[in-house]
Amino acid sequence: MAEERAPLVKVGSRVVIELMDDAGGVEALPLMLVDENAASFADGLLGVNTPLGRAIVGRAQGASLDYRQGDIQ
Repeated sequence: MAEERAPLVKVGSRVVIELMDDAGGVEALPLMLVDENAASFADGLLGVNTPLGRAIVGRAQGASLDYRQGDIQ
């Protein structure tokens, strides 16, 4: 029997990013991955061509990755 794989993150996917500060505090940030012309980070719409969007697109849903950038504030 073939092993089922998790769906991949793509435009239209809803994701929850867990932001961790240097003290170990965690904040959940729900986002939807969208085309650049619809992007509005303040409204929870992450552009697919932003550094964070490029880091998560194509990854399996539910996957974790370390992302240390100063572009999220």
